[in-house]
Amino acid sequence: MEGFFHCNVPYFSQWASPEFNARIVNDGFDPCQDPNWQNSGFINPEEYRFWSRRICGLACLQSILAYTGRLPETAFELLQDALSFHVFEIEKSQVKGLIYDPFANWVERRFELGVTVFARISVESLVGKVRDNAMVIASVSTEIRNPTISNLRRGGHLVLVHGFDSRFIRFHNPSGVSPYMENATLSIEEFDGFFASRGMLVTF
Repeated sequence: MEGFFHCNVPYFSQWASPEFNARIVNDGFDPCQDPNWQNSGFINPEEYRFWSRRICGLACLQSILAYTGRLPETAFELLQDALSFHVFEIEKSQVKGLIYDPFANWVERRFELGVTVFARISVESLVGKVRDNAMVIASVSTEIRNPTISNLRRGGHLVLVHGFDSRFIRFHNPSGVSPYMENATLSIEEFDGFFASRGMLVTF
């Protein structure tokens, strides 16, 4: 499998300060104890606590927008816009999303990027679509942040794949913990253990 790697892809965390990722996901740290939390655009701390755990896909999009030379909007601004396109559905304080087809429609109309949704695809086929004008948002489980521990599920979380070769996949995990956070690398077999066989190709 012929490989391709994007260089210097900006990393965006789901939270305002990536250095707090480990404390938030491992230690139950209150995200609002980060003095920079309002840099995400949120004003209401309860809204920030609620949504910051659910915007992995928006963080992936922020990385793509920054890489293509666009000034990324804040997480809050992107969220408000995405909600108007029904990218997320809220029912009884539960969030259903990120929903792929509305996301694709939103990104294509709002940012003039191409988005192709894959509901059933092998990991090799999906990541093999990374090219000089394309990256992949892949559905994995959050447990990919600690791949040495067996995972209980697949899917439910999104990461940005920006490189691959015949053996390895390189990606940004918006809720990752070092060394599996920014420019994380896993073998194709390891990555596949968390992969839900679905994702999106974003072209620019």
